[in-house]
Amino acid sequence: MISVSRFSIHKFTDTDNLTFSAIEYSKFKHGSKTFAQKLGRELARGFLGSIWLKSIHQNTSNNQVVICSAPWKNIPVASTALKDFFINEFNPVWSIDNKAVEDLKVHRAHSYNEDYGAMSKEQRELAITSDDFSIDKAFIKGKVLFFIDDIIITGAHERRIKSLLEAVGFEGWVLFLYYAEYRGENDPAIENELNYAFMKNLSDMDYIIKNEGVIFNTRLVKFMLNAPHDEFKQFISNQSYCFCSLLKNYIIGNEYHNIEQFKKNYEQLRLLTSHRKSSLT
Repeated sequence: MISVSRFSIHKFTDTDNLTFSAIEYSKFKHGSKTFAQKLGRELARGFLGSIWLKSIHQNTSNNQVVICSAPWKNIPVASTALKDFFINEFNPVWSIDNKAVEDLKVHRAHSYNEDYGAMSKEQRELAITSDDFSIDKAFIKGKVLFFIDDIIITGAHERRIKSLLEAVGFEGWVLFLYYAEYRGENDPAIENELNYAFMKNLSDMDYIIKNEGVIFNTRLVKFMLNAPHDEFKQFISNQSYCFCSLLKNYIIGNEYHNIEQFKKNYEQLRLLTSHRKSSLT
């Protein structure tokens, strides 16, 4: 039997009553290392200061805690960075009296090019249920599972994870941890409003890269590939060879280079990296 619980730092019903910064959240969703670290630390500290810590101790006397982010293919999702910084803050405290937490990836077979944040509830359910997720059932057996995500809107991801765990026969305690939890009238479009509160164009992306450090994720990669070609051409010419090479590898890894709407910008990137590589040899 699976015992499921949920924890979140921020609860909101609309963007007028937020207890967190939409600008910071938008930057985090588009790869800002500065705000991935800030949000991850905030989630960990809030969790450590909650009544949940005592409950964990009561439920994990001989169990190992395993922490996962939302599923991903070859390019991490934004919640992967959130999870990493959560662990950095949580583990030193938790490991004083317990085994250090273990990190685990939930694999997904596909990575759609559509913007999940812009989907309706029905579209989200279809996208999630039609994807193939996998988890190491031998590794998680007998352990306590934490699934970390940045926000819960319709709960489609959470339901899909529960279904996955039931399918592999997992029995035990599962805790879903979110930075923010939407409790409004089920308007999924509010997520898109938050996602793009700061990010409007590639100039905004360039600001993050130059001033806050960048952690590649699927959203920022698709944002770049979806940009107008002239804008992308100017933007990418101002990035380092290392950045461009890494971006190209991520694009190929998720097979975005085969998607028609991405091909023109990808080809510009490919030519640029090839030219810069030859100039280095």
